Amino acid sequence: LEIDIPYMALHFMEHGSFSYIIGDDTTRVDIPLLNKTIAPLDTLHHALATPNDTDNDGLNNTAEQYFDMEIDNPYTHDIGIDDGHEIAQALIENISILPVIPYGSTPPGDSIYIEPQLVYGVEDCAICGRTQNMGSVAIHNPLQGTSMTFPFMGLHYISHGRFVYDGTTNQGEIDPIELCVLLEMDLAAIEELPEIAQKNGYHVMNYPNPFNADRDGITTISIQTFAQNKNAIFEIDEIGVYSLKGSFIKDIDILDRTENGFTVSWDGTDVHGISVPSGIYLLKAEIGNSEKVCKKIVLIR
Repeated sequence: LEIDIPYMALHFMEHGSFSYIIGDDTTRVDIPLLNKTIAPLDTLHHALATPNDTDNDGLNNTAEQYFDMEIDNPYTHDIGIDDGHEIAQALIENISILPVIPYGSTPPGDSIYIEPQLVYGVEDCAICGRTQNMGSVAIHNPLQGTSMTFPFMGLHYISHGRFVYDGTTNQGEIDPIELCVLLEMDLAAIEELPEIAQKNGYHVMNYPNPFNADRDGITTISIQTFAQNKNAIFEIDEIGVYSLKGSFIKDIDILDRTENGFTVSWDGTDVHGISVPSGIYLLKAEIGNSEKVCKKIVLIR
């Protein structure tokens, strides 16, 4: 970005005015362009106005309700960033760990992945001037059979805390609700997860676990069952990890068995070895084709 300012305009600015007179013409410095040009690293620099956003925090009112935020309070959780930035940060962290599958390559059939759709051409961010490919990024969830496509410029703005984006070619707004559902994310605030676990009796799993340094920080989880057929417990080889929405994460091996249950360990990764985000997960297995063992755990990173 650049802006041409006449010396006469600088003279008037020195005396407190953005309007200036040259000859018989009165004109005014383009203040928004000046601000964008000289402040590309301002933390509020990408805070474009979001339609239907009562508290001007980057989340429209529908999204505020979906994510259990306060419509008239931009800092619902009082963590130093506004609600839009908080949700955008959680989403971009999840997107950043997804596998990238180039066009023409064989995609995974059981996990979410990114497909870059590059084109011959670039565009600039209207705020900071960052150059991006004019193409798009497609995020696919084969288990849901759903996809979402938006410009690389939109991804740039999410990384700066906003879902509205403005490039020299592409402009628009990304739906944070649709993106959250696609990514199968549980966006309960991380600081609220221990409270949720205590209230509902969930097992809390911190990873890495500082008390198990000799096992690479992996946590061991005990699961009790009341199966009538005690021998059935010894027929289980592994137990499945699932998201709250039912999506398969991975199978984990059973370490030890007793008549009343067994123990397992999980390193917080999916079937591809990719770390999953903080949230609530289910451990499920069947005993003797009848009893379903289900234990909810809270993973906190």
